[in-house]
Amino acid sequence: MQNDIFKASHYYHVYNRGNNRETIFKSPENYLYFLKLLKKYISPVAELFSYCLLPNHFHLVLKLKDDDELPENKNLNDSTFQVFKTWKVE
Repeated sequence: MQNDIFKASHYYHVYNRGNNRETIFKSPENYLYFLKLLKKYISPVAELFSYCLLPNHFHLVLKLKDDDELPENKNLNDSTFQVFKTWKVE
């Protein structure tokens, strides 16, 4: 039995902080780049309700799409979401 961490149609609060509280967004361009990546990788599989980007951490509130709303080549537990498996998910 596969142990899936993400479930369709569920809401998640995803957050991450830099190691030793180090700055992860060092310039305004870093914030914009992060938002560009969110749009590219998260938009196809989740609806982003809210985000908060601070110099050393970020928060996302999102709802994963239903299985039938996902693009054909996406799965909620594929490589797009592997990065979140190391982050705190509530």
